Amino acid sequence: MPRSTGRGGIQDVWKTAPIAWETCWNMRKWVNEGWSLRYIFNYALALHASYINNKSAPLPSGEKVRPELERFLRRLGYRLVLRELKHPSSARPGAKLDLLMNWQNVGSAPCYTPYRIAYRLRNEQGYTKVFVSNITVNRWLPGSIELFTEQFFKEPGDLPPGEVTVASDTITLPGDIPAGVLTLSLAVVDEHTSNPRVRLGIKGRAKDGWYPISEIKVSNERPVGQ
Repeated sequence: MPRSTGRGGIQDVWKTAPIAWETCWNMRKWVNEGWSLRYIFNYALALHASYINNKSAPLPSGEKVRPELERFLRRLGYRLVLRELKHPSSARPGAKLDLLMNWQNVGSAPCYTPYRIAYRLRNEQGYTKVFVSNITVNRWLPGSIELFTEQFFKEPGDLPPGEVTVASDTITLPGDIPAGVLTLSLAVVDEHTSNPRVRLGIKGRAKDGWYPISEIKVSNERPVGQ
């Protein structure tokens, strides 16, 4: 099958549509036969899988099995990680706020839907303002390795993470935004609403799906020198 995939030229289909795998037998058979889970899972990830169907069979047991399964599932499909977010620590009502972010897809496939980045400002008194960006996440690609080489057939290597994507954005604070310290949260929302859609590969997710990242002080005072 690997050589047929290469001859058929279908190894790049993942760039436009998700790849779904169905297991031969099921994973318990693999373990019972002593086949390498690392080899099988690395092969699936290298070809940029998004899904795997284990035929609804129970997962195999064994202390060495679970780590391999968890490692595989953490990489399967897209996994978006916010590496860094920079912004001014303070701003005035009505002012523009520049945001500079570093994102990385550490999974095995792109997100095939143009979900959007969104930001939320909220204070302890209940004020909430959501800003939905034009930045979409579907072009953030995973890493790749060279396929169908002698070394690949011998032992597929670990798929590297995708390149870091630098994304810059600007939001305009409402003129009536209350003064004080507001929490800046971030989420990846769906195409048509501001509802969080994606669980990111970072810690700190709140129950409502937003990720509190930092704080911004809003004040009517002009910065020194202006």
